[in-house]
Amino acid sequence: MSARPAAVPAWYKNTYFWLAAILFMIALYGLPFLGGENAIRDPGQKRESGLSLYYFGGAVLMLVNGLLSHWQTLRHYREHVASLESSTVASEELATGDRLDLSAAPEEDAQRISKGGTD
Repeated sequence: MSARPAAVPAWYKNTYFWLAAILFMIALYGLPFLGGENAIRDPGQKRESGLSLYYFGGAVLMLVNGLLSHWQTLRHYREHVASLESSTVASEELATGDRLDLSAAPEEDAQRISKGGTD
């Protein structure tokens, strides 16, 4: 019985992208022609201009972090799949007894493999 293959990482499962989207929506709502800065200001927070820009900056930061995180996850996934494939090939060779004779010439190995024979 073979192991179940790992699922390909999906970008929408990365929380950084969700945080970037939420911060972007809050920043849009805080623009002067929509809700204004008073709409996104926390109770008790001191009044300062450019609050919406802070949220835009946070959204960009979370987006960049999400991209880096997702690229690293994809890289790790490809390495994991490659290691599983190489270990599967090695275990199949051990199970069937198909081992190449390293002392033989490459042409002899190719002929022996094409004929389906194992010494």
